[in-house]
Amino acid sequence: MITIINNEQRQKDLNQIPEFINDSEFDYKFQEYSAIYYLTNEKLANLYNEINFTKYKTALTVLSSGDQTFNLILEGVERIDTFDCNRLAEYYALGFKKTAIQCLDYKDFTNLFYLRQKKLYDLESEVIKHMPKEYKIFWKTYREVYRQYYPYPSVLGLAKEHNFPNGNNIYFSKESYKYLQKRLNDVLITFSYAEVKQLPEAFGQYDFIYLSNILSYDHWVFNSKDRECLAEQYAKFVLDIYTKNLNPNGLLIYNYGFNGLIDKYCSNEIVERKVTYDLEKLDRAYGLRKLK
Repeated sequence: MITIINNEQRQKDLNQIPEFINDSEFDYKFQEYSAIYYLTNEKLANLYNEINFTKYKTALTVLSSGDQTFNLILEGVERIDTFDCNRLAEYYALGFKKTAIQCLDYKDFTNLFYLRQKKLYDLESEVIKHMPKEYKIFWKTYREVYRQYYPYPSVLGLAKEHNFPNGNNIYFSKESYKYLQKRLNDVLITFSYAEVKQLPEAFGQYDFIYLSNILSYDHWVFNSKDRECLAEQYAKFVLDIYTKNLNPNGLLIYNYGFNGLIDKYCSNEIVERKVTYDLEKLDRAYGLRKLK
Protein backbone atom coordinates (compact mmCIF):
# COMPACT_ATOMS: atom_id res chain seq x y z
CA MET A 1 0.00 0.00 0.00
CA ILE A 2 1.12 3.56 -0.77
CA THR A 3 -0.13 6.89 0.52
CA ILE A 4 -2.53 8.59 -1.86
CA ILE A 5 -1.40 11.79 -3.58
CA ASN A 6 -4.48 13.82 -4.53
CA ASN A 7 -5.76 14.03 -8.11
CA GLU A 8 -4.86 17.70 -8.42
CA GLN A 9 -1.20 16.92 -7.72
CA ARG A 10 -1.27 13.96 -10.12
CA GLN A 11 -2.46 16.32 -12.86
CA LYS A 12 0.32 18.79 -12.05
CA ASP A 13 2.83 15.96 -12.37
CA LEU A 14 1.44 15.05 -15.79
CA ASN A 15 1.60 18.69 -16.92
CA GLN A 16 5.29 18.81 -16.00
CA ILE A 17 6.29 15.97 -18.35
CA PRO A 18 6.97 18.19 -21.42
CA GLU A 19 8.92 20.58 -19.20
CA PHE A 20 11.49 18.13 -17.90
CA ILE A 21 11.73 16.21 -21.19
CA ASN A 22 12.74 19.47 -22.91
CA ASP A 23 14.99 20.69 -20.11
CA SER A 24 18.55 20.62 -21.46
CA GLU A 25 19.87 20.88 -17.89
CA PHE A 26 17.68 18.09 -16.49
CA ASP A 27 19.84 16.37 -13.86
CA TYR A 28 20.08 15.55 -10.15
CA LYS A 29 19.09 18.99 -8.87
CA PHE A 30 17.36 18.25 -5.57
CA GLN A 31 14.17 19.84 -6.80
CA GLU A 32 10.56 18.86 -7.35
CA TYR A 33 11.17 17.21 -10.73
CA SER A 34 14.68 15.94 -11.38
CA ALA A 35 16.54 12.90 -12.71
CA ILE A 36 15.92 9.51 -11.13
CA TYR A 37 18.53 7.19 -9.66
CA TYR A 38 18.61 4.07 -11.84
CA LEU A 39 20.07 1.80 -9.13
CA THR A 40 21.73 2.61 -5.83
CA ASN A 41 25.48 3.24 -5.82
CA GLU A 42 25.61 2.63 -2.07
CA LYS A 43 26.95 -0.66 -0.68
CA LEU A 44 23.59 -1.52 0.83
CA ALA A 45 24.10 -5.29 0.86
CA ASN A 46 27.32 -4.87 2.84
CA LEU A 47 25.86 -2.24 5.18
CA TYR A 48 22.65 -4.11 5.97
CA ASN A 49 24.68 -7.26 6.59
CA GLU A 50 26.44 -5.37 9.42
CA ILE A 51 23.15 -4.44 11.11
CA ASN A 52 20.97 -6.72 13.23
CA PHE A 53 17.45 -6.03 11.96
CA THR A 54 15.80 -8.63 14.19
CA LYS A 55 13.96 -6.04 16.30
CA TYR A 56 13.55 -3.37 13.60
CA LYS A 57 9.99 -3.62 12.28
CA THR A 58 9.40 -0.01 11.20
CA ALA A 59 11.64 2.19 9.05
CA LEU A 60 11.87 5.66 7.53
CA THR A 61 14.10 6.07 4.48
CA VAL A 62 14.71 8.30 1.50
CA LEU A 63 13.00 6.71 -1.52
CA SER A 64 15.52 7.53 -4.28
CA SER A 65 15.90 4.46 -6.56
CA GLY A 66 13.77 2.36 -4.21
CA ASP A 67 16.66 0.06 -3.40
CA GLN A 68 16.91 1.21 0.22
CA THR A 69 13.28 0.12 0.65
CA PHE A 70 13.47 -3.18 -1.24
CA ASN A 71 16.54 -4.31 0.66
CA LEU A 72 14.88 -3.40 3.98
CA ILE A 73 11.95 -5.63 3.07
CA LEU A 74 14.36 -8.54 2.68
CA GLU A 75 15.70 -7.77 6.17
CA GLY A 76 12.23 -8.30 7.66
CA VAL A 77 11.01 -4.72 8.11
CA GLU A 78 7.20 -4.68 8.07
CA ARG A 79 6.35 -0.99 7.53
CA ILE A 80 8.44 1.48 5.56
CA ASP A 81 7.63 5.17 5.24
CA THR A 82 9.57 6.84 2.43
CA PHE A 83 10.21 10.47 1.50
CA ASP A 84 11.86 12.36 -1.33
CA CYS A 85 12.08 15.94 -2.61
CA ASN A 86 11.84 14.59 -6.18
CA ARG A 87 8.31 13.61 -7.18
CA LEU A 88 9.61 11.43 -10.00
CA ALA A 89 11.17 9.08 -7.42
CA GLU A 90 7.70 7.83 -6.51
CA TYR A 91 6.70 7.16 -10.12
CA TYR A 92 9.93 5.29 -10.77
CA ALA A 93 10.57 3.38 -7.52
CA LEU A 94 7.01 2.60 -6.39
CA GLY A 95 5.31 2.79 -9.77
CA PHE A 96 7.72 1.24 -12.25
CA LYS A 97 10.34 -0.67 -10.26
CA LYS A 98 8.03 -2.16 -7.63
CA THR A 99 5.59 -3.28 -10.33
CA ALA A 100 8.46 -4.76 -12.35
CA ILE A 101 9.50 -6.87 -9.37
CA GLN A 102 5.95 -8.04 -8.87
CA CYS A 103 5.16 -9.00 -12.47
CA LEU A 104 8.48 -10.05 -14.05
CA ASP A 105 10.54 -13.16 -13.51
CA TYR A 106 14.15 -12.74 -12.42
CA LYS A 107 15.62 -12.93 -15.93
CA ASP A 108 13.30 -10.31 -17.38
CA PHE A 109 13.81 -7.98 -14.41
CA THR A 110 17.60 -8.05 -14.73
CA ASN A 111 17.23 -7.56 -18.49
CA LEU A 112 15.63 -4.18 -17.79
CA PHE A 113 19.07 -2.86 -16.90
CA TYR A 114 20.85 -4.24 -19.97
CA LEU A 115 18.45 -4.09 -22.91
CA ARG A 116 18.21 -1.12 -25.27
CA GLN A 117 15.72 0.28 -27.79
CA LYS A 118 12.79 -1.91 -28.90
CA LYS A 119 13.43 -4.91 -26.63
CA LEU A 120 13.58 -2.66 -23.61
CA TYR A 121 10.53 -0.72 -24.82
CA ASP A 122 8.49 -3.93 -25.10
CA LEU A 123 9.56 -5.14 -21.65
CA GLU A 124 8.74 -1.77 -20.07
CA SER A 125 5.34 -1.89 -21.81
CA GLU A 126 4.61 -5.15 -20.01
CA VAL A 127 5.44 -3.52 -16.66
CA ILE A 128 3.33 -0.43 -17.38
CA LYS A 129 0.37 -2.67 -18.23
CA HIS A 130 0.38 -4.06 -14.67
CA MET A 131 0.77 -0.76 -12.80
CA PRO A 132 -1.79 0.91 -10.54
CA LYS A 133 -3.82 3.45 -12.52
CA GLU A 134 -2.09 6.66 -11.34
CA TYR A 135 1.34 5.32 -12.33
CA LYS A 136 0.13 3.79 -15.59
CA ILE A 137 -1.33 7.13 -16.73
CA PHE A 138 1.91 8.94 -15.89
CA TRP A 139 4.23 6.59 -17.77
CA LYS A 140 1.93 6.25 -20.79
CA THR A 141 1.76 10.05 -21.05
CA TYR A 142 5.54 10.31 -20.64
CA ARG A 143 6.11 7.88 -23.50
CA GLU A 144 3.57 9.62 -25.76
CA VAL A 145 5.33 12.98 -25.27
CA TYR A 146 8.84 11.52 -25.56
CA ARG A 147 7.93 9.60 -28.75
CA GLN A 148 8.03 12.92 -30.62
CA TYR A 149 11.81 12.78 -30.26
CA TYR A 150 12.64 9.09 -30.04
CA PRO A 151 10.78 6.00 -31.36
CA TYR A 152 11.34 3.85 -28.27
CA PRO A 153 11.17 6.11 -25.19
CA SER A 154 12.35 4.40 -22.02
CA VAL A 155 11.41 4.95 -18.39
CA LEU A 156 15.10 4.57 -17.65
CA GLY A 157 15.80 7.52 -19.94
CA LEU A 158 15.05 9.74 -16.94
CA ALA A 159 18.24 8.51 -15.26
CA LYS A 160 21.47 10.41 -15.92
CA GLU A 161 23.72 7.62 -14.67
CA HIS A 162 23.22 4.00 -15.65
CA ASN A 163 24.78 1.83 -12.96
CA PHE A 164 24.42 -1.80 -13.99
CA PRO A 165 23.44 -4.50 -11.46
CA ASN A 166 26.21 -5.23 -9.00
CA GLY A 167 26.72 -6.39 -5.44
CA ASN A 168 25.05 -3.33 -3.89
CA ASN A 169 21.61 -4.94 -3.70
CA ILE A 170 20.61 -8.10 -1.86
CA TYR A 171 17.75 -8.77 -4.27
CA PHE A 172 19.97 -9.17 -7.34
CA SER A 173 20.20 -12.89 -6.72
CA LYS A 174 17.52 -15.22 -7.99
CA GLU A 175 16.62 -16.63 -4.58
CA SER A 176 16.40 -13.23 -2.88
CA TYR A 177 14.43 -11.78 -5.78
CA LYS A 178 11.77 -14.49 -5.48
CA TYR A 179 11.55 -13.91 -1.74
CA LEU A 180 11.17 -10.16 -2.30
CA GLN A 181 8.29 -10.82 -4.71
CA LYS A 182 6.45 -12.65 -1.93
CA ARG A 183 7.29 -10.13 0.80
CA LEU A 184 6.10 -7.11 -1.21
CA ASN A 185 2.50 -8.21 -0.66
CA ASP A 186 2.91 -8.19 3.11
CA VAL A 187 4.79 -4.92 3.67
CA LEU A 188 3.19 -1.49 4.02
CA ILE A 189 5.07 1.17 2.03
CA THR A 190 4.09 4.84 2.08
CA PHE A 191 5.47 7.84 0.21
CA SER A 192 5.50 11.50 1.22
CA TYR A 193 6.84 14.35 -0.84
CA ALA A 194 9.16 16.06 1.64
CA GLU A 195 12.59 17.59 2.08
CA VAL A 196 14.89 16.08 4.65
CA LYS A 197 14.64 19.08 6.99
CA GLN A 198 10.91 18.39 7.41
CA LEU A 199 11.46 14.94 8.90
CA PRO A 200 11.54 15.71 12.65
CA GLU A 201 8.13 17.42 12.59
CA ALA A 202 6.42 15.63 9.69
CA PHE A 203 7.07 12.01 10.66
CA GLY A 204 6.61 9.78 13.68
CA GLN A 205 8.96 7.34 15.38
CA TYR A 206 10.76 4.37 13.86
CA ASP A 207 13.10 1.53 14.73
CA PHE A 208 15.41 2.30 11.80
CA ILE A 209 16.01 5.55 9.90
CA TYR A 210 18.17 5.87 6.78
CA LEU A 211 19.12 9.26 5.31
CA SER A 212 21.55 8.01 2.64
CA ASN A 213 24.12 10.67 1.68
CA ILE A 214 21.73 13.66 1.74
CA LEU A 215 23.61 15.39 4.55
CA SER A 216 26.82 15.30 2.49
CA TYR A 217 25.15 18.14 0.57
CA ASP A 218 25.05 20.21 3.76
CA HIS A 219 25.31 23.58 1.98
CA TRP A 220 22.14 22.74 0.04
CA VAL A 221 20.23 21.23 2.98
CA PHE A 222 20.96 24.11 5.38
CA ASN A 223 21.25 26.87 2.75
CA SER A 224 24.62 28.15 3.94
CA LYS A 225 28.30 28.13 3.01
CA ASP A 226 29.56 29.16 6.42
CA ARG A 227 31.35 26.19 7.99
CA GLU A 228 30.60 27.17 11.58
CA CYS A 229 26.93 27.68 10.83
CA LEU A 230 26.77 24.37 8.93
CA ALA A 231 28.43 22.49 11.78
CA GLU A 232 25.90 23.84 14.27
CA GLN A 233 22.87 23.13 12.09
CA TYR A 234 24.13 19.70 11.03
CA ALA A 235 24.62 18.49 14.62
CA LYS A 236 21.32 20.02 15.78
CA PHE A 237 19.42 18.37 12.93
CA VAL A 238 20.94 14.90 13.47
CA LEU A 239 20.21 15.05 17.19
CA ASP A 240 16.70 16.36 16.51
CA ILE A 241 15.85 13.29 14.42
CA TYR A 242 17.55 11.08 16.98
CA THR A 243 15.44 12.55 19.80
CA LYS A 244 12.07 12.91 18.04
CA ASN A 245 11.95 10.12 15.45
CA LEU A 246 14.02 7.19 16.71
CA ASN A 247 12.52 4.53 18.96
CA PRO A 248 14.45 3.18 21.98
CA ASN A 249 17.04 0.60 20.82
CA GLY A 250 16.69 2.00 17.31
CA LEU A 251 19.37 2.95 14.78
CA LEU A 252 19.70 6.14 12.73
CA ILE A 253 22.08 6.06 9.75
CA TYR A 254 22.43 9.79 9.28
CA ASN A 255 25.07 9.89 6.53
CA TYR A 256 26.64 7.62 3.93
CA GLY A 257 30.10 8.73 2.87
CA PHE A 258 31.69 7.68 -0.42
CA ASN A 259 35.40 6.98 -0.93
CA GLY A 260 36.55 7.80 2.58
CA LEU A 261 34.42 10.94 2.96
CA ILE A 262 34.64 11.83 6.63
CA ASP A 263 31.86 12.89 8.98
CA LYS A 264 32.65 16.62 8.85
CA TYR A 265 30.62 17.95 11.75
CA CYS A 266 30.89 15.41 14.53
CA SER A 267 29.89 17.18 17.75
CA ASN A 268 30.59 15.77 21.21
CA GLU A 269 26.92 14.80 21.58
CA ILE A 270 27.11 12.78 18.38
CA VAL A 271 30.43 11.12 19.27
CA GLU A 272 28.92 9.74 22.49
CA ARG A 273 26.34 7.70 20.56
CA LYS A 274 28.13 7.20 17.24
CA VAL A 275 28.67 3.96 15.35
CA THR A 276 30.65 3.73 12.08
CA TYR A 277 30.38 1.01 9.44
CA ASP A 278 33.42 0.53 7.19
CA LEU A 279 32.40 -0.78 3.77
CA GLU A 280 34.06 -1.61 0.45
CA LYS A 281 36.06 0.96 -1.53
CA LEU A 282 36.50 3.15 1.56
CA ASP A 283 32.78 3.88 1.84
CA ARG A 284 31.55 4.52 5.37
CA ALA A 285 28.13 4.83 6.97
CA TYR A 286 27.70 6.91 10.11
CA GLY A 287 24.96 6.18 12.62
CA LEU A 288 23.61 6.78 16.10
CA ARG A 289 22.23 4.04 18.33
CA LYS A 290 19.51 4.93 20.78
CA LEU A 291 19.71 2.99 24.02
CA LYS A 292 16.97 2.96 26.63
